[in-house]
Amino acid sequence: MKKFFCFFVLIGLISATARAQSGSDYDSSIRKFAEQAKYVLIEKDFTREAAFYSGIGEYVKFYPVTVTNLQTGEKVKGLLVKMFVHYTRNGVKMKFYYDAFVGMDEINDMIRFIEQYIIPNLDEVTENPKKKKAYIFRAKEITMSYIIWGKKRQLKIRLNYAEETGNFYEFWTNTQIKKVTELVKFLKELQKEEN
Repeated sequence: MKKFFCFFVLIGLISATARAQSGSDYDSSIRKFAEQAKYVLIEKDFTREAAFYSGIGEYVKFYPVTVTNLQTGEKVKGLLVKMFVHYTRNGVKMKFYYDAFVGMDEINDMIRFIEQYIIPNLDEVTENPKKKKAYIFRAKEITMSYIIWGKKRQLKIRLNYAEETGNFYEFWTNTQIKKVTELVKFLKELQKEEN
């Protein structure tokens, strides 16, 4: 039994090392750019934001970010997603802060998803409250879901890297869903600055 256990521990260590060396499927283009540069400058603009808050003090905030390779001068812009959530693990209550990135190459799809699937369905209801509909957008580092069941609606934003660790860090709100229109406006402003 010990040999069997040691084998799985060894496999886990090998896969963790391989991930660290090759990057992750969950790394956005902006994170990959930052990690490939030897000297890097990350500029976060906290004067502009789109934000969602929960009733228990949790939040997810979106900010513009610029990453510069200091050796080459090359710059990449994107979106910084800051999340603060409470969660319980093994009966222990914890608070969790995490930053994720959305590259400019993903922002078009994010806008399209919100405009085509969330905004037109803000007032949608399902006939049977026991049946759910879930509209899901997957970027490299975050997943956004809009869920409808009966007259209830929920917006969730989850960190994708959690799938690797077995944890699920997500923010959700039932009351601030209509603020997605502000998020779209914010994302479109970022796009205009990039062009």
